[in-house]
Order: sequence, then structure tokens, then C-alpha cells
Amino acid sequence: MKEGTRVKGLLIALSLLLVANAYADPRVRPIEWAQPMLGIELGNFYKVSDELYRSEQPDDEAMLQLEAMGIRSALNLREYHSDNGEAKSTTLKLFRVAMNAGEINDALVEKALAAIAAAPKPILVHCWHGSDRTGAIVAMYRMVFQDWPRERAIDEFLNGGYGYHKSFYPNIESYLENVDINRFKKQFAQKSQQ
Repeated sequence: MKEGTRVKGLLIALSLLLVANAYADPRVRPIEWAQPMLGIELGNFYKVSDELYRSEQPDDEAMLQLEAMGIRSALNLREYHSDNGEAKSTTLKLFRVAMNAGEINDALVEKALAAIAAAPKPILVHCWHGSDRTGAIVAMYRMVFQDWPRERAIDEFLNGGYGYHKSFYPNIESYLENVDINRFKKQFAQKSQQ
């Protein structure tokens, strides 16, 4: 009986130690990270910059609210769903890059960044949940157009509270860690000079 009580006590102590370490260094949300937007019924809705917002899939009402707040364009990253129905009562300029979160690659990222560069601003970037595909494109936007260091963009992607599904799409983090950012920067610098 004493041995069982001792083991139980050790397990409790170990559990408390693990919990204490998990909360040892809480972080304050960095001010330069995307900031949550309030007052609109749209999930995962954040202001990334004056020209770019991110969210989950907006419905008809949210599209009207987005337009009323000054959003002029929407980039949909969903593979099998357009925004034509939801945005039919708006004048939003719609862009779409059909993207599978498990197969993000340079060609798709290039199309998405080109749409962001060409779109009337501000633009909303979204997918179904606003977490994986949207997160990858926002991280690339940060690195390519805002000149953020890779580590900072990945930190926001992973820890910003956007709902990244790491167990389903570990490829996204790997892509962001290995993508040739300088190639994208050169490419878009050349396009802006033309």
C-alpha cells in the first residue's frame, strides 16, 4: 500500500511540474502581429496590415459588412468553393487561387501573392477556417512584401492563435522554413518595376 501511495505521489508531483513548466513563460501578443477585429460576425478575423486582412470563409452578411468597412477585394484560397454566391450583393473584386493545404508549393504561392499585389486594397485573404492556407499566404506576404525575417513570420504563423492544424499539415511549416524568399522578393520587385 505504501509503494502505491508513493508512486501516486510521484505522478502527482510530476504532473504539477509539467503543468508549471507549460505556463512558466507566458507571452504577450506582439503588437506587430495581426490584431483581432471586433464587431463583425466573422471568425478568425484579423487585421494584418492597412492593406491586408485575414479570416475564415465569410458568409453573405459578412461580405456586406467587409465592404461597408472598406475592404475592396477578397482572395479565396479554397479548392472547391468560390465567393461568387456570398459576394453577389457587393462590389468586392474577387480573386481565387484554388489551393490544397497539404500541397502548398511555389506556383500556388506565386499566384496568391500576385493576386494580393494586383488587388484593390485593402484585401481580405481567406480559406475555410482561415488557419492553414491563409496562414501560409500571410506568412509569405510578411516575408516577401513586408520584409519580415523568416523566424518572425513563422512564429506568428505557429503562435498567433489562428488555428494551424499542424498534425494534419506539417508540410506548411516545412515549406515556410525552406522556401526561397529571395527568389520571390526578386520576382515581385521586377514585376513592380514593369
